[in-house]
Amino acid sequence: MKEIIEGSQLENKARVEPTPKMIVKRLTDYALEITQSGYGRGDYSTCISFRAGGVGDRAASELFMAHDDLSAYIFYEEDSQANLVFTETGKIKGGTLHKLVERATYEKYPDPEFLAAFLLTYRSFTTSAELMDLLIIRYNMPYPTGVDIEEFKKSKLDPIRLRVFNLLKTWVSTYTYDFIEDEALVETVLEFIDKTMLVTGMDMAGQQLIKLINKKLEEKGREERNIELQFSTPPPRPFLPMNLGTAAVSITDYEPIELARQLTLIEWSIWSKIKPWECLNQNWTKSGREARSPNIMAMIHRFNAVSRFVATAIVRVEDLMQRVALLNHFIDIMSRCYELNNFNATMEIISGLQSSSVYRLKDTWGLIDPKQRKRYEDLQVVMSRDKNFQNFRAHLHKADPPCIPYLGLYLTDLTFIEDGNKDTLQGGLINFHKRALISTVIREIQQYQQTPYCLESVALMKEELLKVVYWSEDECYNESLKREANKRGGRLDGSQRVASVYQPAKQGTAALCNMNMPTGVPGSVPPVVGTSSPGPQVGNPAAS
Repeated sequence: MKEIIEGSQLENKARVEPTPKMIVKRLTDYALEITQSGYGRGDYSTCISFRAGGVGDRAASELFMAHDDLSAYIFYEEDSQANLVFTETGKIKGGTLHKLVERATYEKYPDPEFLAAFLLTYRSFTTSAELMDLLIIRYNMPYPTGVDIEEFKKSKLDPIRLRVFNLLKTWVSTYTYDFIEDEALVETVLEFIDKTMLVTGMDMAGQQLIKLINKKLEEKGREERNIELQFSTPPPRPFLPMNLGTAAVSITDYEPIELARQLTLIEWSIWSKIKPWECLNQNWTKSGREARSPNIMAMIHRFNAVSRFVATAIVRVEDLMQRVALLNHFIDIMSRCYELNNFNATMEIISGLQSSSVYRLKDTWGLIDPKQRKRYEDLQVVMSRDKNFQNFRAHLHKADPPCIPYLGLYLTDLTFIEDGNKDTLQGGLINFHKRALISTVIREIQQYQQTPYCLESVALMKEELLKVVYWSEDECYNESLKREANKRGGRLDGSQRVASVYQPAKQGTAALCNMNMPTGVPGSVPPVVGTSSPGPQVGNPAAS
């Protein structure tokens, strides 16, 4: 073996240190020779990758077993009902983890739809480290006894290695966050490239992956340095009140359109950061949800804060006409959010106006502008939860980006998928059909994360909107009774009170779908993900 690697004595007279490519060529030539002679078999390029440390401990141990006993190699197991099942339309319904990885790197044909669903949802049934380990095992497939090595490489081994490369490229380019948040994963991939791909004939592909990883890490670094987005046209000039930044400024001093813009920028900074893994396994409902689903939870906190602020602001106003004016103002803001396709903020304001403390103010509602009432009622129809948000879904799918959908719509969909489908099928197979359904919802969320808003951030306004103070639901209701006495002689019962957020369609999901915070938790808005960029100088609104 030493002579094969280092070269003959004749070569040694003017020998240079053999490169990895030279070693691989000599060993594979020798492997071909002994295999054709009938004395044995072996992929010695794989052995070189073992010795170079190109696989993880688990992968190496399993591959060494496979080299001695081909039946032990996990990816040589034949397909059967015990490890892989299909739907009537031929799509994968479920399988073992090994079979799902095999199909994600299937040598016979690529399946982009399956691969996308797999990469979006794999965290619900495995880990990044285990997936990478299995990909390394898949890449380093040993030769079966008695095969034509050249034909085997051409028809099976090379296509598999190409599929592994394509999966890694898609994983890095499309699901970069897995690598940004996992330095150990990056190190494993780079080590695999350096010590396996570069010495097994995939050096160009390996170099391409290295460049891609470096590019993605650099892009993330720019994001963290808060580099501003570039647009082809300038943003609209903000409408700013003359007393901006003073203690005298109130919400009615701000133009509804500008409040809607700044609300939209705040919410976009959260919405755009929601990751697929936050949507898995109902993470936003479980212990540790702030870590499991940080951006979903930030959106929920934001929803609660804005909707309760709207209710608090209205019931705090003692003068009836001033209260009417403020109610009109909030309807204007809601309409402007709708025009900006910020449907989450639209629903936040509707939620605040539909809270029992505001809904019961009959005298106040009776004096609002009829056009405003019509506008409010029209938006209620669009955003209605009737027939599983039928009207809103139709409107959403016609909306041109940028857009911030109502998050509760997707949390409801994910909840029903999770509750209606088991994680595993008969025999313990991973229920991939369930993951495919979940991936459809996640992909729609991602669709609306691609196009940012071209709006100018006004730091002072955003700061005020992030610090809004609100009361608990009971505090608001008690204050509401001071504004307008209950003419029916008592507090509204459960059938008369209007819910401030969407209600689940079945009892078991109440705690999951309710976006309200616990009663009796007054305070300021929790920190919102993202930072504010410097705003413009305050100018004359009339000149804007």
